[in-house]
This record gives sequence, C-alpha cells and structure tokens, in this order.
Amino acid sequence: MTTGLPKYADLPVVDGAPPHSSWGLWGKDDRLGSLNLLTPEKIAAASDEVRRGAIFPLNLELTLPNPPFGGRAAVSHTVIPLLGGIGNDDQYDGLNPQSSSQLDGFAHHQHPQYGFYNGLPREAHGIHHWARKGIATRGVVIDLERWCAAQGQPIVHGQSRAIEAAELLAAIESQGTEILPGDMLLI
Repeated sequence: MTTGLPKYADLPVVDGAPPHSSWGLWGKDDRLGSLNLLTPEKIAAASDEVRRGAIFPLNLELTLPNPPFGGRAAVSHTVIPLLGGIGNDDQYDGLNPQSSSQLDGFAHHQHPQYGFYNGLPREAHGIHHWARKGIATRGVVIDLERWCAAQGQPIVHGQSRAIEAAELLAAIESQGTEILPGDMLLI
C-alpha cells in the first residue's frame, strides 16, 4: 500500500511548525493527523483478514487502575431508579479521563515553541473530530513482552522502562509481521 507520504527524514521544515513534523501533510486545518490513513479501502482490506471473529476489548474497566494514578479520586457509580422502578439511569461522577483507557487528543499537550498540532488553537482540537470519523482499521499486536523475555530482558510490570524504536522493529520482525500504513499498533 502506497501512501504518498514522505519518510521521516524527508519531512519538510515548514515555518511555524516543528522541524520535520507532519504538520500540514493533510492540509492546514486538519484535525485528524494519521487517522486520515483510515480510508474505506484500508478498512475493507482489514476486514478481509478476519479469521475467527474474536473480539478483544481495548478498554479498562472504569474503576481501573485502582487506586487511580496521581492521587486522583475514584469514579463514583450510582444507579438511579426511574419510573417507579421499571427503568434505571446510570450516573458516573468524578470520572477523570486519565483513568481507565483513553486516547489523548491533539489538545492534550502542545509543543513548547510551536503550540498545538498544525498550529491550530487548543479550542480547534478535540477527540470529537476523531469520533465523528470513527476509528476502524487493522489492529496489529506486537508481543513486546515475549520478545523482551527472549532477549533475557523481561519486562517488570510496575517499573518504568523506555522502549527503543529498534526494539519494536526487532519484535515486529521476530514475529513475521508486516506493518502497513494505517495499521493500529497494539503493544
């Protein structure tokens, strides 16, 4: 699959953008970034690879991690009976988006010199742009834990460890996986 996108080393230096960034590749008002690679053709090709129809939830329960990171409060769940008990309403209070699972949008963190993605203001960004498009593509699992163990460097859960790009590439190669443009990597 050809994307027509430049390699990292060939990304241009554009005034008002971090050097060699992807800002502007999909237009100056783009709010989707690499999600633009999720074309109908890519999604259809991904569906051709389904063999078992198995479903793998990618989200944590709303009560995890427990205790919440960073001294945050835990979410509160209340069931409110409605209409004399023939229905119920679920109410969740205190849900911090840094709990459970989440995708960080382009307004989550800005470049210290150039600002938010594509030079747009914070208010122009939000994951609602991603939700409108939807995210469906081929998911590729990189079994980094197995690869690290085979290298004699097992991952110790609960300890921080930087993962180098070369390690990811070696893990991908060891499992015989081909990464295609628009794939979602699950590490």
